[in-house]
Amino acid sequence: MRERHYIVSVAVLTLALLSACTREDRPAVLTEGENGVWSPDGSRIAFQRHNGRDYDVGVYDIPSRRTTWVSRDAGESVYPAWTPAGELVYSHCALTQTAYRAMKTKDSDGFNLRLWRKDGTTVRLTEGRTFDSTCTVAADGALWFVSARDCPRAAFGQSRLWRADSPQGAREAKPVYAPKGEWNCGVASPSVSPDGKFVVWAELRDYWEGWTVMLARGDDLDGAVPLLPHDMVGFSPTWHPDGRHVLLTGFRTGDAGWTVYLVNAETGALSKLAQGQNPSVSPDGRRYLFDDTRTIRVRDFAATDFPRGAVADPGYPTRPEQVVMRLERPQANARGAMPAKAAFGADSVWFARTVVDWDGDASKYQNVFKGGWKTSDLGCQLYFAKGTPHFATRDATGQHLSVSSGRIPRHDRPVTITGIRTPTAIYVSVNGGVPVEHAATAGLVSTTAPTIWRIGDNLNPATKIRFVELGTGWPKGVPAPRTRKDVFR
Repeated sequence: MRERHYIVSVAVLTLALLSACTREDRPAVLTEGENGVWSPDGSRIAFQRHNGRDYDVGVYDIPSRRTTWVSRDAGESVYPAWTPAGELVYSHCALTQTAYRAMKTKDSDGFNLRLWRKDGTTVRLTEGRTFDSTCTVAADGALWFVSARDCPRAAFGQSRLWRADSPQGAREAKPVYAPKGEWNCGVASPSVSPDGKFVVWAELRDYWEGWTVMLARGDDLDGAVPLLPHDMVGFSPTWHPDGRHVLLTGFRTGDAGWTVYLVNAETGALSKLAQGQNPSVSPDGRRYLFDDTRTIRVRDFAATDFPRGAVADPGYPTRPEQVVMRLERPQANARGAMPAKAAFGADSVWFARTVVDWDGDASKYQNVFKGGWKTSDLGCQLYFAKGTPHFATRDATGQHLSVSSGRIPRHDRPVTITGIRTPTAIYVSVNGGVPVEHAATAGLVSTTAPTIWRIGDNLNPATKIRFVELGTGWPKGVPAPRTRKDVFR
């Protein structure tokens, strides 16, 4: 298509540059770089670019097509985010020593947040040998960011969401959300809806599961629910200015690579926009940018881009539970044949439940119950790890799939652990609390040929099992997991 030439105001010129291609053409190229984000007035794009040695943050002025460099000093500068006032927060790290030497000298350098002000000066917002990264500044001026500070397993990638009233108050920030998991779990890329009522972020769950996107009310982050289907990986979410839709990077079977998706946050309906990642929306909501092969591209929204219809929230059985096996006060190392009724099938909903007088020893792994099927001798496990109740099964490939309650219960009273398996996810509930979910993106092991059950061979003598039950249906006394409807209610 021929390039058009305009002699107009800056605002119209900006629109012309961004509309230089049709919907059928490849999206227009803005500049070389990654993680582009639109300024509040729509005239500039902040981004990061690799200079051959490390990353720098720059600001691309759309009308003049010129770039101003925010950081050109040694070290990595990444993940820029605009403030409502037109200033820029980004993450910077310049390690001057080896990790061992830094520990000896108690060097405080790490990935910390910086503020680039309108006068071109830079202020350090946080400090410490930690990882302060992907951030956003909400419409009310509050700073939300991701940090590994104070995480017991930061070396394993653990991180939490933090919030401060403003970028300048980052040193007084408080943690507001921690993912429920033991090892490979963390968060990234928070984004607050324009009205401040809802928050989305990317979250990595325990063990092998990939990134997904979580949705929560701003005043109830622990009530977060997955925004995406269980068969989809997603990250880098950002709200559309309409407050109803979220753009994100996603991948599903059949996609050629990372893909920009548009999701209706309330209905769950999805649409594909373009091949690429790290989207950002213009302030007027009319166009979006993303990066593809380290190049930032821009495209207009079409009416057909906005998804219609709705994706049903996961269904849960309404019929009463049916217990097929109950073991009263079983002893350690006991074992026996699983009942024939435990042939639950691949598409069934079943549960394992136990009541335990736990001794409170959080230093030791204590297995309570194991249930076996022909496809896996460990198709069901209830156990304590680091004092936290867990439920585990196997995915369709035989890999371990576990969900942690994320909390250590009191040990001066009986502890009820309920593990639930549906065709698409597993859950664990402690003492009848809201169950914690772990999506099963690779499917779940078939449970059609039961073999044996075993009582844990590594229980401490002071830990006593009152009973173990195995059954079908949604277990009595456990509330159904939260859904999108609950978030928007």
